[in-house]
Amino acid sequence: ALLRVMADIKFRRLEDIVDASDSEADEKNTWEKELKRTWEVIPVNKKGELTTRKNDERELRKRMREQKIDHVQKGMVRYLNVVIDFSKAMNKRDLRPTRKLATRDIASRFIKEFFSQNPISQLGLIVGYDKIAKKVTDLSGSPNHQIKKLKRITEALLHQEGEFSLQNSLNVAVAALQHIPPYGSREVLIIVGSLSTCDPGDIFKTIESLKQKKIRVSIISLAAQTYICKHLTEVTNGRYDVALSRTHFEDVFMAHVQPYNLDSQNVQRQWIKMGFPRKQSTNYPSFCPNLGKFTYSGYFCPKCKSKSSELPTDCQICGRTLVLSSHLARCYHHLLPVEHFEEYLPSEEEKERWTGDCFSCLRELDSDECVITRCKKCRNFFCVACDLYIHESLHNCPGCLSTSKT
Repeated sequence: ALLRVMADIKFRRLEDIVDASDSEADEKNTWEKELKRTWEVIPVNKKGELTTRKNDERELRKRMREQKIDHVQKGMVRYLNVVIDFSKAMNKRDLRPTRKLATRDIASRFIKEFFSQNPISQLGLIVGYDKIAKKVTDLSGSPNHQIKKLKRITEALLHQEGEFSLQNSLNVAVAALQHIPPYGSREVLIIVGSLSTCDPGDIFKTIESLKQKKIRVSIISLAAQTYICKHLTEVTNGRYDVALSRTHFEDVFMAHVQPYNLDSQNVQRQWIKMGFPRKQSTNYPSFCPNLGKFTYSGYFCPKCKSKSSELPTDCQICGRTLVLSSHLARCYHHLLPVEHFEEYLPSEEEKERWTGDCFSCLRELDSDECVITRCKKCRNFFCVACDLYIHESLHNCPGCLSTSKT
């Protein structure tokens, strides 16, 4: 009996040693563990093609459904000043290659998308560095001019040091929005990477003046949430986001492309006089005011006959807004957005005999490999990629347009 007890003790000690070794193996560092061949579990369909995981597609649809479709008034004419922090905090490399370069690339895409979705709106750029703020571009409707200026200022201030001043940046943005007509919405979007601000005065008085002047301020932070930024966005009815990664930074940046719901107290209704010029070419050059040189072709204002190089813009002579009919049509999409599509889940019996293609891209749809969506009106099927394109860019259902009686 004594020998059996001693044997049991020895076996238990061996088990303890094995358990201890297992726990030590679990606590190993990542580089000390065995190699995991993650590329061997890439999903492949029956044809040997790479397939998109359904979970990823459902995440995309979840993000799209978070954007509520409200048939409410929206500000079609927006005046937005984008303020970018160029202090030493933007030299960090948590966003590759640096915060400044990442912001430049994402801001360039934002400018293109902003004018694509808001063609009769205007945008300006402001940078803050070394405790000052500098206006890079005036409010205008030229995306190419804005992007070119942004790239130049980024190269000039790529290694700039110094502190960021939130108050000075707001003062410059407010000065640029003072002469905005009452029918336009006044907005400021700030990209900040610093956790502190060096201000010359009482910033709370500046925040109260923003509220009185009915200017909406939104902030995207690349570091962490701060009280003053949170307070600023709450008082001015703006939006505050903290970027968790480069992808999340781009998502929250692009969320400001869509116009906000219109506040009748901040924006007044008013008829706007617009001109719809056609592009004309002549055999002799004439002076173009916005380019400052002689050109052979351009858009001539129907009122004062002055030339403009591109549309939309404001006439340099009489101040009339010059647009194309397609610009107004693109703004109209925000007032009547396309309803969200529903997810189609065939039953077990339907899976065996159900076959279908995406109505838009004609891609073969398989419920086991991808998410299938269906329009509630025309009952046509779409893949997730076309679903996102329809709701974010096209703003029209191809199936409904093909079946509409015109």
